[in-house]
Amino acid sequence: MDRERRLLRAQRNLYSLGYAILGAGTVASGWVYRVATDDKASAALRAREQNTKQYEYQMEVYGGKSNLLAVEVQQWFMSLWHGTRLADTLAVLTFVLALGCFFVAHFLPEFPEAERAEPAGGEGT
Repeated sequence: MDRERRLLRAQRNLYSLGYAILGAGTVASGWVYRVATDDKASAALRAREQNTKQYEYQMEVYGGKSNLLAVEVQQWFMSLWHGTRLADTLAVLTFVLALGCFFVAHFLPEFPEAERAEPAGGEGT
């Protein structure tokens, strides 16, 4: 009975944590989306500067095709943390974390217990 109460309390706490994450993350991503400004003019200028044939040739000479790919991946990843894309990133992270809490809370009673393990000496001693 005591184990069941602990499980129910742990499940309730995890569900509450999931809902709190979902609510706070939704509010935060909405606020970031509202106040974020995308500086499209400077982003377009940077993109035009970096997408020239000469720039790509120099990057390929210094590091090969893998260098070009690494730079593109780095620029994409860094773009996730600015402007309205930050709001999208926050929304996705919020959803994933809340879903993780709900998943663990749902399957918590099915996790194996440490108490069920047999003692080291065995029963025959």
